[in-house]
Amino acid sequence: RGPRHDLLREIESFARLNLADIHLFQGNLDEAEEMLEITYQNANEPAYALARPRWKPRCLIALGELSLNRGNIKECERYLAELDSHGLTDLFPFTKIQVRAGHLKGALLKAKGEPEEAETELNLALRRAIGLDMPGVIWRSHRTLADFYGAENQDKKSRSHYRKALKVVQEIAGTLTEPKMKEQFLESKPILELTENAKGS
Repeated sequence: RGPRHDLLREIESFARLNLADIHLFQGNLDEAEEMLEITYQNANEPAYALARPRWKPRCLIALGELSLNRGNIKECERYLAELDSHGLTDLFPFTKIQVRAGHLKGALLKAKGEPEEAETELNLALRRAIGLDMPGVIWRSHRTLADFYGAENQDKKSRSHYRKALKVVQEIAGTLTEPKMKEQFLESKPILELTENAKGS
């Protein structure tokens, strides 16, 4: 044990979370679960204490997203309760994690049949995302609201947010100078679905 081993454990934790996010983005829930469960278990081990406030919140939110994707509302609530009880979002140095938590809370409220509360939470997340001026966070916030309004049969609002999300995605693609990377980004399943929804709205 020592500084080198602590740093390696932190790198390991972030690597697993990055892989989990990629799997979640692509809809590979079983693969995401494998990465997240290991990281969650490690979070309770003293050897993994370095910068835990930075990576444990991501793990809890991703586990909540995974649970909700599988329709397990109670489990999602449990992970959010753990997040709130530790105050980890307040300790996390990047506000973008609060945006992601807002998306999850909004989705959970929608799943529980509380659309007005869900709309408030999702709009708050969007305002935070815009304040961060981070395109990768902003387009996801617009897409989340577009999906929400579509489910609520508010087609005009849904159409507006899909198109705003697509505009940001196109701006991101324009900054990618590596052709293969740009192609993989634009041809990924979530982006293709977004493009289709924006055109069809």
